[in-house]
Amino acid sequence: RHRCWYSEEEMEQIQMDNGREIAKFLMYNEDVFFPSRKDICARGLEAYVVPKEFQQRRERRRRSISTVLQGQQMQRQSPELANEMLIADAYTSATLESRVLARDFALLDEMMEAKEAKRASKFSSSRSPVHGGVTRKQIQVSMAA
Repeated sequence: RHRCWYSEEEMEQIQMDNGREIAKFLMYNEDVFFPSRKDICARGLEAYVVPKEFQQRRERRRRSISTVLQGQQMQRQSPELANEMLIADAYTSATLESRVLARDFALLDEMMEAKEAKRASKFSSSRSPVHGGVTRKQIQVSMAA
């Protein structure tokens, strides 16, 4: 097993929970990136639902790890070049695509949440019950009459 912060039981539970979410996407034939249902969320699980995304994520991870290992090997062979910042800069460049994707998904989530909040606000302000089950809209109509 890989070293991990979670116990084996916790990892099994996380994997089961993730498996359930993925199964929902497959069962409901949802778009993993833009689901229409609010009771399921695949954020972070896209790679397990879309095989191409899984391969791309694995390749990005492999490139970033390889970049760091190559930098460390180079510095071991030439100690005069030892500089942690060189490795950090190389890693930053190697992970640019992943960071851009993460930022884009975060912005998309933010826009979708703002849109949903605006829609919910409009809905609740025109239909929220006031005293005796009378809505604000009904009060406004009766006051205008």
